[in-house]
Amino acid sequence: MANFQGIIRKSTSNALTQFEKLGYHSQNFANMNTTAYKSVSFEEIMTVEGYTRGALRTNTAQGGIQRTQNPLDVAVNGAGYIPITSVEGNIYYTRDGHFTTDKEGYIKTLSGDLVGGGIKIDPNSARIEIKNNGDVYTYKTKTSTPEYQGTIPLVTFNNPEGLKEVGGNRYTTTEESGEAMLEKDTKKIAQYGTERSNVDMFREVTDVLRVNAQMTAQTKLIQAIDSLYEKSIQIGS
Repeated sequence: MANFQGIIRKSTSNALTQFEKLGYHSQNFANMNTTAYKSVSFEEIMTVEGYTRGALRTNTAQGGIQRTQNPLDVAVNGAGYIPITSVEGNIYYTRDGHFTTDKEGYIKTLSGDLVGGGIKIDPNSARIEIKNNGDVYTYKTKTSTPEYQGTIPLVTFNNPEGLKEVGGNRYTTTEESGEAMLEKDTKKIAQYGTERSNVDMFREVTDVLRVNAQMTAQTKLIQAIDSLYEKSIQIGS
């Protein structure tokens, strides 16, 4: 009896692991068009007892850069994250460079986080220029002398996979990621562009089909073992 119960317990646990894995694939599908979204994968590990456990990993590879018409849009072309500060004063990091300004003229994310240390621009500027090192300049007229307003900083991490995603395309540091390191003399900031999601649709579809097949097999195994378990009880009685 104990053997049947153990097999059912393991099969049920493994089926739940597959269901959890399917949930992360659904998350990737839902964010295929989210700016700078990084896909996640749920990699299975088999324990010595025969149970499957999952280890969550983030794919930090860069997505393609999409051109836009917004002068405040920037893409990070290469490794790195832009520091942002929430209204509560918490420091986060993002690669989502789809920026705007608040009523006071400060450059912010669409969720209201302050970009960098606070870069204020005149909304009546004739032109805004963002250099590839992050320097922001405004022009009162199209031909006037540029005025420096601040710099969009860029930081890197020893292990970016160790960053913790906290929602809204924002990340925070962990022991695994290490502390943020300011990148000097960077040339990775690209104006008039945003980074696409790095979700590989074809791979996601293939993986979902595989997970569905595994879940079906686990379900059939549970049903078969459960049937044998019931028969053994009847014979024993």
